[in-house]
Amino acid sequence: DRFVIEDLALEDSPGDLLKVVGCDGLIIRRVRTEWTNGPDTDNGAYGLYPVQCDNVLIEGSTVRGASDAGIYVGQSHTIIVRESTATENVAGIEIENSFDADVHDNMAMNNAGGILIFNLPGLEVENGARTRVFDNTIAGNNHENFAPEGNIVGKVPKGTGLAMIAAHNVEVFGNDIRDNQTASLAVVSYHVTGETPGDATYVQESDTVYIHDNTYTGNGTDPVDPLGVILQSAMESVDDEPPVEIPAIVWDGYVNADKADTDGTLKPEFEICIQEAAEVDFANIDWPNGYANVTQDLTPHDCTHEALPEVVLP
Repeated sequence: DRFVIEDLALEDSPGDLLKVVGCDGLIIRRVRTEWTNGPDTDNGAYGLYPVQCDNVLIEGSTVRGASDAGIYVGQSHTIIVRESTATENVAGIEIENSFDADVHDNMAMNNAGGILIFNLPGLEVENGARTRVFDNTIAGNNHENFAPEGNIVGKVPKGTGLAMIAAHNVEVFGNDIRDNQTASLAVVSYHVTGETPGDATYVQESDTVYIHDNTYTGNGTDPVDPLGVILQSAMESVDDEPPVEIPAIVWDGYVNADKADTDGTLKPEFEICIQEAAEVDFANIDWPNGYANVTQDLTPHDCTHEALPEVVLP
């Protein structure tokens, strides 16, 4: 506990470069983790890898070349990731199955996926919630996905800016999201992985997401990989004039039955709310029904949630 590591570099390990397990009070400051040969499937999975920790601060650090995530914080509580740079990783920054995280003022560039907020089944900490992603630059995350076969992040299409899978109570604001060729911001469920959770307490569908005051430029112009092709096919059902561009914000349309109103939509307290300052393209691609009723109507998402509180470390 109360472990500080700062002002050094870790390079070229066969596995993870820095893994910290079960720590209460962790500071990682101005640390560089890098596989100096560049992106490679044979690189270790994680650069900075706190797991099952409380009170985590990662700041001023640089990560490159991880075959899973450059900065990964999993199954943890009370987290700040700030003022760091992630480049040429499969996932730049990933918060997974964690509670109360602030991810801000980072630069995620030239990864396959820039920033990921995930909940996965079968882990000791389930259904993480309350993550704020704000004031980040998420740009040009168009690197080939070089994750080893079978890895869940191997399903993230290159060209993904910010993606949420089975995420709960997430606030996304003030980010500069640009030049990500497949999808700038995607809110999806675990259903899209095609896998069965095998976990009765796991909630597969994303809910209680509040997206506001971000900027989007040059995204979705060349969707690739299986999920990118699915997004393109869905959009072609409403716009068959080439080239078909993916809207800035995409929701797969899955609704958890326990959080649904009588009409099948999310109850107000669980809605996907969107309040962007400038006009923004949106699509609910109706994945549950095979994209039969794709809609770009933002009206059902004209709502707000109470702002999440700032994460404060002791």
